[in-house]
Amino acid sequence: MFLNPRRLYSRTSSFFTFPSFSKAAKEDRGDVAYQTIFAIQPLSAGTFAILPLANKVLERLTKIIDHEFQAIDGQKIVLPSLSHSQLWRKSGRWDRYGPVLFRVTDRAGQEFCLGPTHEETVTQCIAALEISSVGTKLPIRLYQTSWKFRDEDRPKRGLLRAREFLMADMYSFDSDLEKCQETYDTVTGAYDRIFNRIGLPFVRVLASSGDMGGSVSHEYHYCSPHGEDVVYACGTCEHKINGEALKDANDTRCPSCSSEMQKLQGIEVGHTFILGDTYSKLFGAKSFQNGQNLPLQMGCYGIGVTRIMSAAAHILSQGLKLKLPDAIAPFTVGVIGPKQGSREYEDLNPRAMEMADQLDRILPSHRVIFDDRKWSIGRKLLELKSSGIPHQVVLGKNGLELHSPDTEFTNVDGPEVIHNFFKELVVKRELL
Repeated sequence: MFLNPRRLYSRTSSFFTFPSFSKAAKEDRGDVAYQTIFAIQPLSAGTFAILPLANKVLERLTKIIDHEFQAIDGQKIVLPSLSHSQLWRKSGRWDRYGPVLFRVTDRAGQEFCLGPTHEETVTQCIAALEISSVGTKLPIRLYQTSWKFRDEDRPKRGLLRAREFLMADMYSFDSDLEKCQETYDTVTGAYDRIFNRIGLPFVRVLASSGDMGGSVSHEYHYCSPHGEDVVYACGTCEHKINGEALKDANDTRCPSCSSEMQKLQGIEVGHTFILGDTYSKLFGAKSFQNGQNLPLQMGCYGIGVTRIMSAAAHILSQGLKLKLPDAIAPFTVGVIGPKQGSREYEDLNPRAMEMADQLDRILPSHRVIFDDRKWSIGRKLLELKSSGIPHQVVLGKNGLELHSPDTEFTNVDGPEVIHNFFKELVVKRELL
């Protein structure tokens, strides 16, 4: 008989470069200080090392996306980052993308690009599999979460505009345009659930298809003064549109009800398209229908994982105090015991460790961290609150305390109150 090993809560002392609010506060109040507290390290213009705490946020986001995409029969794949120039020349995007495309040449003189997206690659893959001859069931919904590349002219604002970024991209293939629209509605429904679970207010706006091509396009935005996109929202009929999709940039009346629309700034974090046969016809991706092989109808869908993480931090944080939604926080709760060397340390620290163990059993795995640094309770509380960890449990000479964004409990009457709070939180926030 094999027993599952006990899950163990994390400790601050075991973390490589656990962020320090105190250290960040001594630095310039700009990107350098922000990156110190957020646990990303710039290595060159537009490229970053994602340190352990920030990487946990990306893992939380990826898990939510996996959960919702697989619930609609999405199947995860891995596509190569290198894409042959021949594919991009066939679609016309080798020239249309211009200097944004990172281009490399191998030792044999063959040209490749580092993929900013993978429409050509996945369609070529589907065509090579000859699904019409093997009776593959439609629809096909394939997705990946991988690093993409854009040679940004002026990368700025950390991960909001970087040269390398993490994106979840899904590609769907259907037999006809009607079924393609059904898939589009299904996938965008999954998008709504993903963004609702993350917990930040978002808007879905009509958008231009741009270099991607196709007939239908929507973007997902977080409205924020940090945003570089302009979106318009109608307060009468709730129609929303990207400024670039307006027929006349000077006419900001709602195309649905003619009311004047409100101008907003947005951070784009998702984009969806109905591509039709734009790529499938070029690359020969077909299915057998009504006695003939016809091009598949395609959709593509992207979610900016690193952009969501960075946008959430920019929108919610106050100064150098990093705040993140419960669903994607690196840890849900930090547990704090007495300062080492204090009178109550020998008695209360084991009880604080026991509380961390109990919460580790209640919450999904790897969501509890115990602060074992040799600091006072007050400093540890400040540091954890500033590190994107939304809840703190303190056990000290003043008794048991719970600190949360919405409420604070002092002199808590027994650990059961703490346990019940987090049991309810798991259900309410759909924590994974």
